[in-house]
Amino acid sequence: MPVSFMMTVGHHFKEKIVTFGDEDSNEDHHHPGQSVTQHCRSYIFPIGTRTKIRFIDTPGMGDTRGLIQDDINMQHILSFITNLSHLNAICILLKPNESRLNIVLRSYFDRLLKFLGENARHNIIFCFTNTRATFFAPGDTAPLLKKMILSCPIKDIPFDKSNTFCFDSESFRYLVAVRSGIEFDQYQKNEYQQSWTISVTESDRLLQYFCGSTLKPYLQNEWRSIEHAQFRISQLIRPMLETTRNLFRNLLLLERDQPTRLIKLCPMAPRRSSAVCYKCKRTRKDYIGFWIFQDDLHVIADPCSKCDCPRQHHVEIDYDLQYELSDGIDRECFSHMQSTVEQLKITIIEFGQFYANMGKSSSQSDPILFALKRMIAEEKQFGFKNDSTCLNPFLYDKLRSFREEYKQAQETSMLSDTSIDLSNIYARIEQISKLDEIEKQMSVIKQRQKTFMKKHQKELS
Repeated sequence: MPVSFMMTVGHHFKEKIVTFGDEDSNEDHHHPGQSVTQHCRSYIFPIGTRTKIRFIDTPGMGDTRGLIQDDINMQHILSFITNLSHLNAICILLKPNESRLNIVLRSYFDRLLKFLGENARHNIIFCFTNTRATFFAPGDTAPLLKKMILSCPIKDIPFDKSNTFCFDSESFRYLVAVRSGIEFDQYQKNEYQQSWTISVTESDRLLQYFCGSTLKPYLQNEWRSIEHAQFRISQLIRPMLETTRNLFRNLLLLERDQPTRLIKLCPMAPRRSSAVCYKCKRTRKDYIGFWIFQDDLHVIADPCSKCDCPRQHHVEIDYDLQYELSDGIDRECFSHMQSTVEQLKITIIEFGQFYANMGKSSSQSDPILFALKRMIAEEKQFGFKNDSTCLNPFLYDKLRSFREEYKQAQETSMLSDTSIDLSNIYARIEQISKLDEIEKQMSVIKQRQKTFMKKHQKELS
């Protein structure tokens, strides 16, 4: 991991930048105030011969680019950790001499715990840096932290010696500075060496805490919260709606005649992080009476390397959706599709009611309705009323009818006092994820996430 910091040396306090380690595009040391770490990255350390510890370095909060960037960083952190099977510890890094805790820290601390659920309290660890000046103790920050913990929606978060660790990162800086040729007097050397010894002892205690019997793994299937359920649903929106639209296509084909082939979804993992630009003219292809827009992929960049359209017109996608024509239709195909599409509609409407109930306490928009409207707008572009062979107008009508059904259910939910049944929402998520077409799309999403995780990890020896 690269390190860069500024020191003042000599009698005239000349500023000198000290660097250590190889250059890394994920670590930006050139913009003071911005988070140095740009994206989450895993560092895997071997402990003995049988154990490995994965440390996840995350972007910091309080970025000088503003609250929007902080929100992007937080969303990235939440998205990253959902790729893990479990968390052993959630380390909150603090300085010991704060006169007040940043409101951004309070906000995102609450958000992280709301996402992970109340049982995450047992896995929280507080790590204090630069503690030499406070005699390796939390200092003035301790009473402020206690007050913040008491006001946290998740109660009984422990804060004591057992889950609190105090280090002095200045001793590490001293070693890096010595390697860079900076000289220190004997008093400074003794101070830093003593500080290093204490920090090593504290690091050993931290590792023993990680690997001991006190700290139990917090398995992802135990994470239960409204925010976590919302994240799970957000991953399912495109697979659910694309599956529903394609079932509508095939049902229309079966209703009109006796087709020999139907349309099959073929999700593919993109090689790089990709987006679809909804402002650019997109390629379209005819599949037995249905015109379908192809996913003309743009590599995510700002500005885009493929078009001059603004970033907000680009929507990041988890997979490239392609299509094939399938054979082998049996007489049970129609009834199976009808029951599947009804199951999907019921689930999508329930998820919509979940968002409606969330909207009562926040200004958050409904991503399902947004995606459904965009889908309808796509089909409207294929409204060839004078072409009897074009089936898109019929698909457009089905999608519009479903949208009205969806909106009506949402309005009813907004007027009622029904609370969110979280266990039912998770049951629906598990149930709908097992549908064949949904499972295929989610499998590609997980494959992409696995590639992403591998790309953003380093094994250290």
